Amino acid sequence: KDDDPAKYALVVDLARLPELIHPIDRITEKPKRVLQRVHAQERIQKVQEVDIKCIIDLARRPGSVLAEKAGAKQRILAIKRTEKINILENRVTKHCCSLAAKAAKRYLNEHEKININKSPRKKMVLKLFKESKRLPLKSTFSDVVNLLEPCRQPNYTLMQNADYYKVWKAYIQLVKNEDLRADLWQWNRRMWADYMGLFLSDILFAFQKKM
Repeated sequence: KDDDPAKYALVVDLARLPELIHPIDRITEKPKRVLQRVHAQERIQKVQEVDIKCIIDLARRPGSVLAEKAGAKQRILAIKRTEKINILENRVTKHCCSLAAKAAKRYLNEHEKININKSPRKKMVLKLFKESKRLPLKSTFSDVVNLLEPCRQPNYTLMQNADYYKVWKAYIQLVKNEDLRADLWQWNRRMWADYMGLFLSDILFAFQKKM
């Protein structure tokens, strides 16, 4: 209904600031963290928690009292709680940025000849492309690794947290879009294989007829 020369697309909706860029900005600035229990050598004075594994390790050490068993460094095996941000909701957010940047780049390439000053859609998509590249690179988000394959099942945080839910809604649309494109390319390759089969058959038939 407007005079924008660039076509309407899914990525245009996602490029609106409140839809994806703002939620991802807040998430990457202060990502959700969980406490993880790990076994590690800890100084005796700082030990807060032990389990059966720690007790067995202590019992196997030489010595009759704790100070002797702790050795020269005065350390024993104990449970430490460390913060972890490499969790599903943050990995989905990072993958969403990758898919959004990919979709935005594809859109920009399709509208390369359109003047960006005359197209609000192209301008928004360009901003989405830049932010999708920049936001995951924040130092506060550096410990999050990429997903090996698209996430199909959300967890509690992705469904209940306001910012993560916006990311999840955009993510499932982007994943579906990539799945559809992959299916289309499969049909394209199949059609090409069928065409080549018919082409070779026609050549062989013509050659046989000529002989």
